[in-house]
Amino acid sequence: MAKTKFRHQPLSTELHQQPIRLIKLFPGDGSSQISCTIDHVFLVDFPAYETLSYCWGDPTVTEEIFCNSARLEVTTNLFHALSHLRFITKPRILWIDAICIDQSNAEERKQQVLLMRLIYQRSMSTFIWLGRWTPDGDLAISLIPRLIHAYQEQKKRGDKRRIFEMNAEALDLYDIPMVFSSAYRALSSLLLNDWFKRMWIIQEVAASPDANISYGSWNIPWTDFACAVMYASDLGAMQGMCWNSTQRLDQVAEIQAARAAVNENKAQTLLGLLLLHRAHVASDPRDKVYALCGLLSDRGPDRLDIEPDYTLSNRDVYVKVAIAILRNSRNLDILSVPKVPVKSEVNNLLSWVPDWSVSDFSRSLRYPNNSGGYWNQHQATPGNLRSDIILDDTSNSIAISGHLVDRITVVGELYDPSTNEDISWWQSMCWRMPSEQNVYNNWDKVAGARSKILYVNGEDIIDAYWKTLVLGQIGFTTQDHAATKAAFLLWDRHFRAFMRYLPLNYMVWAFPLLSLFWYIFLGFFHLVLGVRSNPGSQFRHRLMFLAQRRICRTEKGYIGIVPRTAEKGDSVGLFKGGAVPLLLRSEDDKWELVGDAYIHGIMNGEAFVEEKCKYINII
Repeated sequence: MAKTKFRHQPLSTELHQQPIRLIKLFPGDGSSQISCTIDHVFLVDFPAYETLSYCWGDPTVTEEIFCNSARLEVTTNLFHALSHLRFITKPRILWIDAICIDQSNAEERKQQVLLMRLIYQRSMSTFIWLGRWTPDGDLAISLIPRLIHAYQEQKKRGDKRRIFEMNAEALDLYDIPMVFSSAYRALSSLLLNDWFKRMWIIQEVAASPDANISYGSWNIPWTDFACAVMYASDLGAMQGMCWNSTQRLDQVAEIQAARAAVNENKAQTLLGLLLLHRAHVASDPRDKVYALCGLLSDRGPDRLDIEPDYTLSNRDVYVKVAIAILRNSRNLDILSVPKVPVKSEVNNLLSWVPDWSVSDFSRSLRYPNNSGGYWNQHQATPGNLRSDIILDDTSNSIAISGHLVDRITVVGELYDPSTNEDISWWQSMCWRMPSEQNVYNNWDKVAGARSKILYVNGEDIIDAYWKTLVLGQIGFTTQDHAATKAAFLLWDRHFRAFMRYLPLNYMVWAFPLLSLFWYIFLGFFHLVLGVRSNPGSQFRHRLMFLAQRRICRTEKGYIGIVPRTAEKGDSVGLFKGGAVPLLLRSEDDKWELVGDAYIHGIMNGEAFVEEKCKYINII
């Protein structure tokens, strides 16, 4: 047995040749020692190899393999992946980051990260390793071909029914399990696999010409997996699964969109990618940025001078990125990134610099859609006005041109629909549904939604209220407006029934229990009678954009949606280049950025006066 510890030999300094390492994984069975050798090659020579996409796992729990006849410690998850991937009778050529990159060499890491997209693009195939075989995992993966078949059959027949509307005959025809089947629960659990959390997988899957999930005896193309998962979601089969797994459904769709953008050579901005994939994690906080840089299109709108530099601190990387985006974009979209008051791995960040190390599902009001636009279309200041920014190179504080228009007097309770990913769906519903009702009860009071008075802009207060809940996204036609209002009224009647018709002040203690029973009754009604999902439930789905936010009322009588960290006394400002209002908090003679806000009645330039603009310092 070798006693020598493996050490990487330096790569070629001929960077134009794109030097990388490849491993030759020797054949073996499940019980034999894992052995490999490392060869130095040039990407420009188009070597033949495959790549691995996996989750490193706990770096303190390792197994031993032999590389170039020397001992090499790898994480347990990688050890099992190597054992699974090796052939019985012939060697296999692979590129695996943990082995092929000298992780202790900052300069080499930089050069290899710059090549990462090309490495995956040039590979013959990419294997996605989700861990060792389990019965639940096998059940989940075995569901994928059935869902693909059902999707194709429904599309061919023009059948737009959701699973709640299908009888036993239809389920047999499409060969899919009934709702609440253990197969859907297994798929939901599979989506909680740590692999889906990784930031690097976005580039790995997006750039790979042939990505496949390798699990037990299954080899499922990523495109089939993504299609099946999104179909299950659209079908309503995943309805009722825990919050975290349903959020992973969105992430799968976003990864697939990134893959399509790479294949079609669509321009992608760094800020847009950071916002779309913020919920992903990286062991090195700097990689929350660096893992996405390879997806930026050369011909795209972002020409940022951002290259991996592992000699910089986490703070310095985030400041550099924020400054580059501000200067390049000439708008204030980056100031709309939500703040999350949890423990951060980055110390002493300025209030205007986003902390990308924090993974969160809350969304900016400038959240991009998969078509290159924005989910929310607002223009609180004229669209032809570019941002006017002065940067202090010494302190990295900024001064932006604009003016204050109002101040918050009341903030409501926090809407937090997330739950612990380890609890069951029934436990999640028992916690979330009553809590949700209580939050909306509080919001009703803050907004004065039932007061029957006129809002500050002359419309009925109830209209201002529901428009605020959907962040002003009411459509472009009279018909769209009427349909959205009808959906609100249905939601208000179905999901807010006890608040509407019972004297809540006499029965606060019973409200959570009664609201829970009402949700169960509605679910049973839709399931047993096969009633199609109504606009009321669709309206409730739209409210998920309010996650991690509060309602507010201002001195001038406006109501709005503000960040979770908003407080009484925060000022509302409008600034050149800013599509949405910003909340500021006074700090001596300077200001601290709180976040973006939707203030109903000033989202389309009604309150902006260019002549009032002056520079306001933000630290």
